[in-house]
Amino acid sequence: MDTVATLTKLPSDLLRRLGVRPHDRRKFRLANGRLIEREVGSVLVKVQGHVVAAEVSFGRSGEEPLVGVTLLEAAGFAPDPVKRKLVPVDLLMY
Repeated sequence: MDTVATLTKLPSDLLRRLGVRPHDRRKFRLANGRLIEREVGSVLVKVQGHVVAAEVSFGRSGEEPLVGVTLLEAAGFAPDPVKRKLVPVDLLMY
């Protein structure tokens, strides 16, 4: 388990059914170097008991959902790729 995605990506049809409306369009660089543009919106997400506000991108039909690093960091978690689970981390306030 590891994430290099900045924002969480969820299926567009799910987001629209939940009443999430896009408020912007953003550019994303894919692993193959290609640049794409997608709609983004804001949601509240519960991660292991912590509710956080997160900006999400609207995925297209057939695309896999992705959990982005900004959502995990806001909830106070990081992926542990060896144990394949989320581990708590301290939030930073410098």
